[in-house]
Amino acid sequence: MFKRINNSNGFAISSLLYGMALVAVLVVLLLVGTTYFTSVTTQEFVSRVEDELNEYADSHFYGQGCPKFLYDTIRSGAQLDNVASEFVSSSTGIDFSKTSSDTNGKGVYKLASTKDDMYPVFYYRGSVDNNNVKFANFCWKIVRTTETGGIKLLYNGRVNASGQCVATNASDSVIGQGPFNTSDVSLFSGTSYMYGTKYNTTFTKMSSNSSNIVYGHGVTYSGGQYTLNNTISTNSWAIDYKKIAGSGSLAHHYTCLNSSTKCTKVKYIYMADQDYASYIELSGGEESSDAINKMKENINDSQVKVMIDNWYRDNINSYTEKLEDAIWCNDRRVISDVGLSPNGDATVGEVQYYIDKKIKDNELPSFSCSSSDDCFSVSNESGNGKLKYPVGLLTVDELRIAGHSLNTDMFTNTYLFNTYNGNPLIMPFWTMTPSKQILGNSNYGFIYNNGSTSVGSITSNPFSDEGYGVRPAIVLKHSAIYYDGDGSTTNPYVISD
Repeated sequence: MFKRINNSNGFAISSLLYGMALVAVLVVLLLVGTTYFTSVTTQEFVSRVEDELNEYADSHFYGQGCPKFLYDTIRSGAQLDNVASEFVSSSTGIDFSKTSSDTNGKGVYKLASTKDDMYPVFYYRGSVDNNNVKFANFCWKIVRTTETGGIKLLYNGRVNASGQCVATNASDSVIGQGPFNTSDVSLFSGTSYMYGTKYNTTFTKMSSNSSNIVYGHGVTYSGGQYTLNNTISTNSWAIDYKKIAGSGSLAHHYTCLNSSTKCTKVKYIYMADQDYASYIELSGGEESSDAINKMKENINDSQVKVMIDNWYRDNINSYTEKLEDAIWCNDRRVISDVGLSPNGDATVGEVQYYIDKKIKDNELPSFSCSSSDDCFSVSNESGNGKLKYPVGLLTVDELRIAGHSLNTDMFTNTYLFNTYNGNPLIMPFWTMTPSKQILGNSNYGFIYNNGSTSVGSITSNPFSDEGYGVRPAIVLKHSAIYYDGDGSTTNPYVISD
């Protein structure tokens, strides 16, 4: 039985042919003389032999319709992203705080932070047209490879009558439009791919209330009643709200919303300003941390997940064996928890998720997911096991490597936008990354902006109940083979069924 070996184009040849080629190459090298062998290291010698063998295999065995490994084709033209190269002018490499361009990245790159990994991450950036794929009778864009060697694809419409992936309308790139989740004034449900118990937020004007109200730094619970501890009282919210909703010893987030220190249900203020407060109601002895944990449980599907799952079931479920059970990260880390903790400052005005800080601090893109609860997968061996199908959405970091940046004031065009007759087809779409929640519980998620001066920028402005495009993403297994195509829209890579 012969072992199968891959050349640089992913063409499979047997070890017998490979061995014959090796003998031929070694004979040629021996003719050069012993000086050659003493002037190179063992690794350099092996690399040169591999190059010769790959070139020989390409010229003698490669032909139209021969199987090639997609992963190898992607990596074959990749450049390191932390050095200067053909379309990167800076000696330190790509600047991810800026958009892609002819001087800030266009092509295929290797993520430098993963260069020594078993499967480095390779990704496409800028306005390229060599990352189009036909799979399961649909068109897709290659976004990147994964840490396990898979190939992440983004939905890009239906194959046309000519077998091409040429879009003519902006809506061609999405399976539909809809909310991330309906605004039901409940914390976390608007920014979670799946969510748990709903605690409806009450958004109320406090400055018009002249009654004396007692607020507590903490509570105890006994006999079916809450008792406020370490209390203060005031009849002027506008003057004293920072004493009530501030941080540390100034935090008095618990209240019965009257002059009493005891109640069967207690209000917890988590966001406030000089006029308004947002609070949730707690019962049965639970405190704010208990409620937050219940809200973030992965029990109920968001509306965007329902849309994606239904589409997958009806269209590509039969191709599941070709796909990797990848991790889909719904990063719900909170960096500014405002009043979500009893010592937090509720006057900050918004709950900020980690991605806001990451972009503003210009941290390098990364694809790890810190919390197991946010690692969505089908199997609990690779993630949280909460998905029914191996499908999800892109993250903001995947938009960044593609060439988009936060709230830029210039037009940004990358492969994520289709073009027709030279004009971009703009369709804002959801990602899986939450940004923030503001006073009054307006839930935010990242999408592409559709503004006239910032088309193509990443934005944190949409409400989660607004209707934007839905573009599923999937991950092909490392062993994915294609038989034809050059990756263009008119001649996409054709993945074997």
